Amino acid sequence: MCRMPLMPRGDGCDKVDINEQSASLRLGSSLIYYGARMFMYLIAISAAFISRRMPSRSIHFFAAVLASILYIIWPRARHNAQDNMRLVLGPGASRIRVRRASWGAFRNYARYCIEFLRDNSRYEDRVSLSGIEHIDEALKDGKGAILVSLHMGSWDLAALAVARRRYKLNVVVDNVCNDKVNRWIQRMRAKVGARVIAAKDSMPSLFRALRRNEVLAMLIDCPALGNVKVRFFGARAKVPGGPAALALRTGAKIVPGVMVRTRGNRFKTLIAKPLSFEPTGDFAQDVQALTQQIMESLEGMVKEYPDQWFMFRRIWVQ
Repeated sequence: MCRMPLMPRGDGCDKVDINEQSASLRLGSSLIYYGARMFMYLIAISAAFISRRMPSRSIHFFAAVLASILYIIWPRARHNAQDNMRLVLGPGASRIRVRRASWGAFRNYARYCIEFLRDNSRYEDRVSLSGIEHIDEALKDGKGAILVSLHMGSWDLAALAVARRRYKLNVVVDNVCNDKVNRWIQRMRAKVGARVIAAKDSMPSLFRALRRNEVLAMLIDCPALGNVKVRFFGARAKVPGGPAALALRTGAKIVPGVMVRTRGNRFKTLIAKPLSFEPTGDFAQDVQALTQQIMESLEGMVKEYPDQWFMFRRIWVQ
């Protein structure tokens, strides 16, 4: 019988035992990974089950509780939100105002999460579409429209509202949590009538959608994908140049817009006119300039509703 020696004997016995240990560790890691995936999935569907049976009048209370929990146990997001809010509110903003706006962002984000889990179609009759004619204007050239938005207000409800208004909508999404939870969330998003396109393998699908003169929705405040430097609220930020590059390659018009929450738990869209841009022929320079124009348009929307911008990561660079 081969026993693990205290010191290697050089007879091959220790090598066999090490291989067996490695196999056991791999098996254990796989079981832990699968168990964690299932646990997250069970949490997600349980939260959806509970929220759908929650009385409407209780949503704000539970959102405040959830926001309080997140605010305490997610210190990195709390600090990032406060740092970001200082730039949004300006140098004259007091510490109390910054903290109040940051807390408001957590509270509104919790509302968004609960409403998403409850099914956004419940809130469709509370939506006022303002500026929807700008999407029609962008589609006139027959090259599609790129609706560029932020993690703000209720972007999933905005997708539902646009998709239900006769527009052929394609939404570009990134992975959320693990694969099992991600598939479940994307199935929920697909129910609104929009075509869900995974960001990791999206390029051919995006070109085809625009060639069909359809609407493409993309979120631009994704610092992890940031490859273009812009001025945003007076400081340098990094955001993806994908929307601008796609518009320059295809001739599609870019339409900045968001959906925000208003009084009485109602919602309205803020959709700007299609951006007018004349390329110079220097592609890299044009991508930066058009991305800058996008961010300038969206900046005004964030300035008007700062506590509805859910930026819990660092978007500005030092």
